[in-house]
Amino acid sequence: MTGKKRKRPIEEDDRPAKKVALESPPGAATVKISFVDDHSEWNPVIASTPGISLPSNIPLKAYQKTDLKPQSTAILPPGYKAPTPKPELLLYSSAHPQINYTGREEGGNSSASHLKHYVGVYDPKTGELQVIEAKKLTIRGTLRKEDQELRREDDEQKLSVSLSLIFAIRRANRGQQNQTARQNLGMEFGTKKAKKAIASQTENAISPSKPRATSPGGSQTPAIQDAATKALLDAMADSTDHMATRAELQSAVDEAKPRPKANLAAKTPADVYPVESLVGEETMAALTVKDWQDTVEAGEAVTGLKSRYVSQRLQKVATSSGSGKVVRLKVLRYISLLLDFYLTLNTGARGPKRVPQMVHLKKALGVQGSLVDTIKRRFAPESTLTKWHIDNLITHIAALSLLVDNFEVDVYHLKEDLKLDNKQSVPYLKASFSQALTPAIRIAQYYHEIGCQVKLPTEAERNRAKLSKAEASVHKIAKLKIPLDFPKQRMIKAAKRR
Repeated sequence: MTGKKRKRPIEEDDRPAKKVALESPPGAATVKISFVDDHSEWNPVIASTPGISLPSNIPLKAYQKTDLKPQSTAILPPGYKAPTPKPELLLYSSAHPQINYTGREEGGNSSASHLKHYVGVYDPKTGELQVIEAKKLTIRGTLRKEDQELRREDDEQKLSVSLSLIFAIRRANRGQQNQTARQNLGMEFGTKKAKKAIASQTENAISPSKPRATSPGGSQTPAIQDAATKALLDAMADSTDHMATRAELQSAVDEAKPRPKANLAAKTPADVYPVESLVGEETMAALTVKDWQDTVEAGEAVTGLKSRYVSQRLQKVATSSGSGKVVRLKVLRYISLLLDFYLTLNTGARGPKRVPQMVHLKKALGVQGSLVDTIKRRFAPESTLTKWHIDNLITHIAALSLLVDNFEVDVYHLKEDLKLDNKQSVPYLKASFSQALTPAIRIAQYYHEIGCQVKLPTEAERNRAKLSKAEASVHKIAKLKIPLDFPKQRMIKAAKRR
């Protein structure tokens, strides 16, 4: 079957087939573009802040680093030189109280790393537009707490290595001194055979100041130290002269531990941890205990207490005599708030504990908002609590309990409130107290860290508390005495030579 194909109908189009030439409007200025080939070290910067809002009052300092390594290791033909590496620009600022800002050039094999950016400056008087190449930087923020923890871990590792080196040098010096003393005793009181052996060792000792025998009857002049060897020995001597002593290293370790600051110059236990340093004058003024006093005077039991430690001591403290009764009641109230704060922390499967929302936190603590803000700001400034913050909170509770119980505390009830074990056989191997404490930390170790001696109750204390021998085995008494008993820094001993 044959037939003619139908032609496609012509569509009407209003657009003309020819393009219309665009003419500049009369009076339009002519722009002259020029490219500035600037080979100086500093160029304009185009910075982006993905995911953060950079305050306008944050100053950024510029740093430059030139990578001396070649960008490519490929073999080049004769006569060709490897491209000169471009300097890397870095912007940094630590002016913010909590965040560090760092601006870097995006590298890698991404498509964005191959783009070039330019900045143009237009002069309306001359009609000239100057274009110069600019660097593209990305500014990101990191929390300062993370940087401090990493820096603290590096310092602790360096501290441990320095202590090991110092003790190894001291052991070697003591061994040399002991050997010299034995040789002197042997030469004075030893037998002829022993004296001959010691003299042989002395004659055959290797020393750079003695001539070296090359053949029977011949000798070689002593080895002369070159300038590099002398400089190395002088540098080693200078570095060991300025090395920190054991007391200074121990002081640095104690300063970094998560515990309240103790007054080491105190003459009595009451001056070691004063109320002003543990609680604060403003917080003490905001704490109220009138409701507790009225309830106890009426012969009724105080309700709403979640802590065994507080409930076991409230009646005794409220009915005691003396001018410090109100202060002890306020300290007991503060301990109750800290324990409630500890029990309200949200614990996930991994990571640090988190503080709940302020509405739930105020409801759990049952006090005014200023006290809640003070506790949160002091013990959880970032709304999260790491192991260091948890240890710091518990050591403060332990120090406060000393003020309530007249510096002799039965740690059993606090162990039950904090859900901790009361054994003290914890290996204290690391320089940081927070790293040595595990999730199953023993309560006695916390009291030991604040200078207490923790022991089983004596027979008199057991009879006074009306405890049987079986019950006394799970009770321990923490006592704060002068001088304070802090744990010492332990170092890993070097392996003995076989």
